[in-house]
Amino acid sequence: MYTDAIGVCQYLGIRYLWIDSLCILQDSKDDWLQESTQMAAYYGHCYICIAATNLASPDASLGFDDRPEAVSANGNDRFGAEYSLFAYPSDRLDNLPHFSRAETATLDEHFPLMRRAWVFQERLLAPRTLHFAGSEILFECAKGLSCECGHAMDSYWMSIGDGGRRMNMEGMEDGAVMKRRAPESLRWTQYVVAYSYLNLTFASDRLPAISGLARDYVSRRPNQHPGQYLAGLWRNDIYDQLVWFVGAPLLRHRAKKTIRFQNEDPDEAKFWTTQKARLREYVAPSWSWASVFDAISYRAPEDNRPLCEVLDASMSLNGDDEFGALSKGCSLTIIGRLYESSWTAISDGSSSVPYMLTSMVGSQRMDLDDSPSIRFLPDYTITAPDEYQISRTENLFVLPVLSQKVSLVGWSYNGDVAEMDKERERVGRIRNTLCLVLRRASGYVESGPACYERVGFTEYVNAVGAVENIDPNDYWEEIFMLV
Repeated sequence: MYTDAIGVCQYLGIRYLWIDSLCILQDSKDDWLQESTQMAAYYGHCYICIAATNLASPDASLGFDDRPEAVSANGNDRFGAEYSLFAYPSDRLDNLPHFSRAETATLDEHFPLMRRAWVFQERLLAPRTLHFAGSEILFECAKGLSCECGHAMDSYWMSIGDGGRRMNMEGMEDGAVMKRRAPESLRWTQYVVAYSYLNLTFASDRLPAISGLARDYVSRRPNQHPGQYLAGLWRNDIYDQLVWFVGAPLLRHRAKKTIRFQNEDPDEAKFWTTQKARLREYVAPSWSWASVFDAISYRAPEDNRPLCEVLDASMSLNGDDEFGALSKGCSLTIIGRLYESSWTAISDGSSSVPYMLTSMVGSQRMDLDDSPSIRFLPDYTITAPDEYQISRTENLFVLPVLSQKVSLVGWSYNGDVAEMDKERERVGRIRNTLCLVLRRASGYVESGPACYERVGFTEYVNAVGAVENIDPNDYWEEIFMLV
């Protein structure tokens, strides 16, 4: 593959080629730490990036021989002007897979490079990329994506108009590369969600593999600086970015008798949680999405209002790179309201295991009033018999972080229009409370503030008949550390 890349550069008239595995000393941790801080510069300032998109190994060829043989013809048109035609047989180019509209299985089979987490920032940072995809070559830049069969842009454009329902790179909307030149067009959480779906060999690379994109994210916002970088989160958006979760959303988008979510099964939607254990090595503090080796999600912002205050942040860098790896000791000092609750896990014999906060009052369905218990999503398998197992006799703590309007995006209605408007107005008044689920942290000095670690997420609304947004849970206010 390296020889092929040299040939491509010679063909394009490019004199210099940088290959990470050749230009970074592979057995030198110090050289790797130094060079990893330069990824934004290397990829962001390159002329073009050559991607072996269909290859799983660097030992393979770029696959020039897999492409169909071209047909060429020369002649004169009816006005006497010379012309040249260069084409591929249409039957060889029909129904070719494209990574811009591929599902996970297709990516794994045809475009394994696109499943690698390190490639995520390389693709987004490079001003243009030449993809060698086996049956054809694709050219991607800030304006879009072109391929030899002509169909690569079919879903690229479509997703921009519909809010990105079709996913690319497992979570990143098609057209994200095209929109990256407009800093305000994508939220950091959208990058993080897309990145979290991708594969890493080493959990310790969770933050370094996106550090170049973080550095670039700051440089593109000279007038909208996001603040201090905190283990994959930004200080100025800390409340929005703390409320990530692993699993299916808990609040069901269905209201009393009238409104339902598009394509939602009439029965209760499936509830699922993580099946992965907690990382044994320290990668990030528990409040960071980087602390879990799993795909994460966020609620879309809807009139978000913080319910706690981050007073201070302390970071422990593993080196000099503020965007890179971390050492144990990172923390947030928070003043907020806490509620103590017992919990349990109710197994139904399937992979869907409801974890319940059994003394927390709220509702997680828009067609039901408050109940004396609510579900929560653990960040890892808290019932697994390992060092991070949480006993069911140990109470957990709930920290409300954010209040937001209940989103009506995607709701449909089949009944009377007047009733629909009335119900929409009712639902539009209700606010969702997004919370972190905590446990007391061990190994910290008891003379200082109380210390907690994050173990999960929950969300709920309060509605009893005509009484809305009145939270009956008995919270108390406290200043504490979150590690």
